[in-house]
Amino acid sequence: MTKDLLNSIRAELIVNKKFEEEQYAYHLKVLRSMDSALMSPEIQKQIVFNDEFHITRIAPQGVLYRYLNDVTWEVAKSHDVLSKVNLKTITMLTYIYQKQARIMKAKDEIKVF
Repeated sequence: MTKDLLNSIRAELIVNKKFEEEQYAYHLKVLRSMDSALMSPEIQKQIVFNDEFHITRIAPQGVLYRYLNDVTWEVAKSHDVLSKVNLKTITMLTYIYQKQARIMKAKDEIKVF
């Protein structure tokens, strides 16, 4: 069971890495859209009209483009797999999943008025 869970964690992290790369590319596009908006009063009018902020004009997919999973990690912890893995691996996985949690929390912390 431990080996299966570790293989599943590896697969989960591979998918998450791909999603993080896509998220980064998306954010670069959003930054370019923001730069264009700063230079164009017409685009600015599309972003803010009727006293509303329309984020989709500069970020069509919203703040987060991809969601990172931690299901396998949570299952592994609930099955006490960590007690069967060396400290270096536990430390690395904990670090990675904490960083991913921070990325996912960004959406909640960004206030759109």
